[in-house]
Amino acid sequence: MFKNIKKKKFEDSLSESITLKQNTKNINIIPIGFWIQKNIKLLKLVNKNRRKFNHFFLNDISNSISKTKKFFNNILYDKNICLFLINSKKYFYEGIIGAKYENKKIEIYFVLKLNKTSSMKESLGKIINFLKDNYKIKEFIVKVISNNYRAKKLYFNKGFKKYKKHYLKKVKFKGLYKHEICKKKFSNVDYFYEILKLSF
Repeated sequence: MFKNIKKKKFEDSLSESITLKQNTKNINIIPIGFWIQKNIKLLKLVNKNRRKFNHFFLNDISNSISKTKKFFNNILYDKNICLFLINSKKYFYEGIIGAKYENKKIEIYFVLKLNKTSSMKESLGKIINFLKDNYKIKEFIVKVISNNYRAKKLYFNKGFKKYKKHYLKKVKFKGLYKHEICKKKFSNVDYFYEILKLSF
């Protein structure tokens, strides 16, 4: 689905970007291509902020840049997943918002703020409209930890509604925490995994 917009050169990806004007600021929402494998500065920034927000993801990650690079590499070769980089200046990266296609719907995937920004809500809206108009997607979902109130506010503001929830069990493995979906009676945390849905 997304194979053709994952470019080898940054300049080519920039030409595929979704544009957004916020006040006097021009924002490019750029489909991430193979060029990210050589952008060590960006890989380190993603790793740093992903670890900062480990508690809002199902699984912790370590500070291994090689594993972060492998994560992106797997996505680059998956034609049904694309990550979009929100970029307002040449070397100022505001955030990442991903899209994962499955069963005729899009999951908003790997949403990560990289710097202080007020562009995430508008960027999310632009991406949803781009996917709706260009790929004829009529249903979107997002999965979020229930105590991630800021993220949930963002999604509710874009029209997402509560759909399903899963109970979680938190376990530690090799020094890192991860969550497993479980029955309510086996949950050992006071939060759960929510699925929100947006339909057109």
